[in-house]
Amino acid sequence: MKKVAIIIIVALIIFGIFLFGYYAFSRGYFDSELSMCKSISSESLSEACVDALAVKRNDVSICKKAFNNFLGMRTDFGDCVDYYAEQTGNKEACDLRIEKNIWGKKFYGFRDSCLVNVVKKNPDPNICKNLSSQLDKNNCYIQLAIKNGLIDYCYKIVDFKDKFNRNWTYSKEVCIAEATWEIRRKNDIR
Repeated sequence: MKKVAIIIIVALIIFGIFLFGYYAFSRGYFDSELSMCKSISSESLSEACVDALAVKRNDVSICKKAFNNFLGMRTDFGDCVDYYAEQTGNKEACDLRIEKNIWGKKFYGFRDSCLVNVVKKNPDPNICKNLSSQLDKNNCYIQLAIKNGLIDYCYKIVDFKDKFNRNWTYSKEVCIAEATWEIRRKNDIR
């Protein structure tokens, strides 16, 4: 009877060690570079380190590892994903920003804002077409116009006053002016 109890206890200990190792590895505890980022005392520098590490390794899961770490890492998951997507042009990473509201419906606002930043690196006009809000679509077309130096994208902007920022109006004219300025800057025309 004692042999069986000892075997069970040893098996449970081995299982516990395996489980802890798996959990620790999946959270990045054995990742020396991620640990170095975590050890930085300045919160903003620590977050910037994690962001840069995700881009360097081309691995958005680093954002999740750092954000979900219960040992004290304070990196904002959303900002990390946004930075990663913007720097790499990886639009699929923005899907991590889809959230559910209290009624369980999907909310695409954060994903769409992320995609607007992706256009800076990945100038794909289809990204803008598929955004859910007109505000994000307009921002996206402005980014495309500036990135590509084509004012044609400015004509896709729908002028309106944002109901929250009554003084801010998105307009084709502003887009044309910014895109023209960028064209002149790139061609060194003064």
